[in-house]
Amino acid sequence: MRDFLRRHKRKFITASVVTAGLYYAYSYATSRLRDISDRATDERTAKDNLKRRFKQNQQDATFNVIAFMPELSEKILEALKVESITAELQAQKQGRSTTTGGSLAEDDTASMRSGYSEITHSTLGRRSKLELWNDVKITSITRIFSLYYCIALLVLFTRIQLNLIGRGNYVASVMSIVDEEGEAKITLSDESVDGSGANNNNNNNALTREYMTFTWFLLNRGWSGVVDRVKGAVEEVFSRLEVREDITLSQIRLLTSRVRSVIEFNGSGDDHYDWLPHVLPPRDQEAGVLQEGGSGTGSVSPDLRALLDESAREMGSQESALLISRCLDLGLAQLLEVKLKAAFNGRDKMRVANVLPVMTREAHVVGNQQPNEYLQSINAISELDGFSARLFTSFEVGPPMDGAGCM
Repeated sequence: MRDFLRRHKRKFITASVVTAGLYYAYSYATSRLRDISDRATDERTAKDNLKRRFKQNQQDATFNVIAFMPELSEKILEALKVESITAELQAQKQGRSTTTGGSLAEDDTASMRSGYSEITHSTLGRRSKLELWNDVKITSITRIFSLYYCIALLVLFTRIQLNLIGRGNYVASVMSIVDEEGEAKITLSDESVDGSGANNNNNNNALTREYMTFTWFLLNRGWSGVVDRVKGAVEEVFSRLEVREDITLSQIRLLTSRVRSVIEFNGSGDDHYDWLPHVLPPRDQEAGVLQEGGSGTGSVSPDLRALLDESAREMGSQESALLISRCLDLGLAQLLEVKLKAAFNGRDKMRVANVLPVMTREAHVVGNQQPNEYLQSINAISELDGFSARLFTSFEVGPPMDGAGCM
């Protein structure tokens, strides 16, 4: 036996070394595979968590828009009182100085048609009624377009706000988990994605409140500038259109396209109009907005400055201008191809006076009805989700842009 072991000693040693090597190689490979599997599982979990947070963020943005829409719509409807003008027309027809109030609000079409039938009666009255009818025409069209644009701006700005906030919260949660596990500490610069500079919940909540307060500007000031721009474009395009004329649906499509060109482009039509001044105030008014909105001390902190500057860059970008235009595509498609097409009821032409009530009623639907078809169609825009996803996952942010947020 000893002779056998002595003769095969080298073989036994070699076999032992090989066996040990194979064992350690197997153990290393198994460990590596386990690490890779664990890492893949962690990455999958992180991606699922990110998707869940992103989806929740978009839902929160929609809830915010729904909450703000009644206030925004009320201001526009109050500023552009089509019903008051039609009531005055009805009162002239009846020879009274008082309006007919509630019945007119319930049936704008009847009011407008009865007013139209009296346009040609007397020379003095004729001038007055024509002026009133022109006001009805301009105001009806201005109102529905203004609602479309203002709601689109509200949706886009809210998406920007909620995704910047959501991005910061996600990064903060990851930092917290990493620190708790004793891993290498992650540090963020002052221009970091959460803008807080610290993991203090109270500070983050205060920053969020101050940042969200800037929606106040669009709801209370910015919308009026949108109305002014829209009204100027409507007057330019529709001023020569008489209410007693017959018009085709194709002609209405052409006129609305011209109005949009005037509104959405500057000068020759090469440059997109910048909607930023209607959404964010100039810097010298920012502190006043905070005070008016009842948030903060009235001063803009460096962290809030970073959020406002990034918001301004996004809101003033060509991508945002294209998204606003896409929203209008959907709103006008509903108005022209559904509501007005039904009103034409297969006819080739219809009098302008009979087209206007459709726009008048649709303004109330767009501004107040829930569930809101216009808002639902906007939220279904794939480009809007892509825009939001880019914001939510852009974890590296450049330095603030000088002058951003200023008119």
